[in-house]
Order: sequence, then C-alpha cells, then structure tokens
Amino acid sequence: MTVRPETGSDTERKIAPITRGSCDDPSNKRVRQDRRELTYTASNLYICGNPLKGTEREDLLCLKLREIKVPAVVIRGEPVWLNCTYDLGNETLYSIKWHKNNVEFYRYLPEDRPPGQKYELAGIHLDLSKTDRGNIFMPYTDVDSEGIYRCEVSTEAPNFQTVKAEREMRIYGKN
Repeated sequence: MTVRPETGSDTERKIAPITRGSCDDPSNKRVRQDRRELTYTASNLYICGNPLKGTEREDLLCLKLREIKVPAVVIRGEPVWLNCTYDLGNETLYSIKWHKNNVEFYRYLPEDRPPGQKYELAGIHLDLSKTDRGNIFMPYTDVDSEGIYRCEVSTEAPNFQTVKAEREMRIYGKN
C-alpha cells in the first residue's frame, strides 16, 4: 500500500494515521491495497496487515513509523543526529535502513553480526559507536551531506510490512 499526499510541501505535509477500517475503504483514493508498504514524509504512519484487523486488538500488530527527524538546515562541519522512531506492535524487526538520495548508506539487521553496517557514500560520515538502530550520528557534515534522507523499517515474516518516510537536509556554510 502506498499513501501519497495531494497538496502541501514535502517537509510540512501531515496525514491522519491509517487506522481501523481505512485501509479497506474503497472511497479512500489515496490508498492502494496491492502492497504492504507506506511511504510518506510525516510522522505517525501506520500499516496494518494482520488477522486482528478491525478488532480492538488491531494496534497490537500494527507497524508504526512514529517520527523521522532530520534537521532541515545544518551549518557545514556541524554534527547531526538523524532519528527514526517506530513502534513494531507485536511484530519482529527485520531491518532498519537509511538512504540518502535513494542510495542506502546504513543498515541495521538485528540478526547480523555486527547488526549495524555502513556503506560508503559521499557526504555520509557515520560514527558507528554512537549509531544504533534508527538513530544515526554524523560527527560532521560537508556540502555532499545535503540531500533527501529516508528511513525504512521492515518487519519479519509472515507479514513483511514496511513503512518509510523522508526529509530533506540542506547544508549551508562558508566557502
């Protein structure tokens, strides 16, 4: 399922959480039911693909992307934290991935050893000793750090649910 907003700027858009009944509502023209995926640039994103859907216990199994924090403006050379806050409900975490301009630069898989892995990408300067799960620490930034950052959270079988959101970060500073 993909949800995309119809109006507003990418960094200011808000959408009400997808909750009981709205995923199956045929009048909701912004929802496609062919995939268990939710993409949006806001907080409180829910995806529910569970057998308790429509019951009082539905939220127990919902994967929720609570918030993504990426500073909109950073002075070149300054450190930054990127935060992806999620709620697995009753699901098991499979992975958390971070991308810049659609290129993956960090992956957290709890079953891997070590669970956090970084990939070289211009402008990405990770401190793995402070980076954990959805919280990324970059001790410094440069002009190549500018871009669209996306956090993607996925759950294990049998549901394989995925939620993701993105924010833009601009870098300013002296030449």
